[in-house]
Amino acid sequence: MAGDVWDILLPSWAWLDVPDVGRNNASGGDGRGILCFQHKLPSIVFSTGGYTGNVYHEFNDGLLPLYIKSQHLHGQVVLVILEYHSWWVTKYGEIIGQVTNYPVIDFRKNKRVHYFPEMIVGLNIHDELSVKLELMKDGKCIKDFRELVRKAYAPIFSSMPQTQSITKEQSFPLRHSRLVSQLGKPKLVNISREKSRKMMNQKEIVKLAKKFGFEVEILTPKRSTQMVEMFRALNSCDVMVGVHGATMTHLLFMRPGFVFIQIVSK
Repeated sequence: MAGDVWDILLPSWAWLDVPDVGRNNASGGDGRGILCFQHKLPSIVFSTGGYTGNVYHEFNDGLLPLYIKSQHLHGQVVLVILEYHSWWVTKYGEIIGQVTNYPVIDFRKNKRVHYFPEMIVGLNIHDELSVKLELMKDGKCIKDFRELVRKAYAPIFSSMPQTQSITKEQSFPLRHSRLVSQLGKPKLVNISREKSRKMMNQKEIVKLAKKFGFEVEILTPKRSTQMVEMFRALNSCDVMVGVHGATMTHLLFMRPGFVFIQIVSK
């Protein structure tokens, strides 16, 4: 409402030159000056609290709802994060960079004062891993989110080194995944698990896929695996197959129209 004052807290980024912001000095209760920011842009306030490194929730409860709320602003928005986690901002920095052109604000870190002409508080989930066309005013859908992800990662993986050969029955480090098959064969990516819900007949599956003409790549993602590495592997595949679990969220990295096979254990 007009005249309302919102105190938004900012981390002490002394080295940042915050763009599109006017600065004024105000006096605090102890007589010291308080640095104030008069923003010309709207803000989106949301939380990254509750995430435990589960990639499904990071996309379904965070990145997709953030895209739904922000995409019509075309980067001209300031993100204000409650329960700020630096690992989340680092892990998804490339995607966040497509959502906003400005530094992210940590709500609880600092006691500076921010004034926004408009605030969007909270995010909305359409459905599981979904952007529903009928709920978007400008006709955006999940394909548009996937295109945003491509813009985030493509400039990075295009400059990464590629291996020149694939060894039979080998499990490939993600950082050496190839973009395309030199043999011109369709590519099948098998997402492998090391502990629970492990595929007991993985060798047989690989052998059968090769018999039908696929080039097979086995990926075993870890918590330390970078998103750009997963995107590079899955962006180039024709088929992705794996056992049900959070890692299967990476189907969002596949090109539209290709095949995703999820195995659900009884």
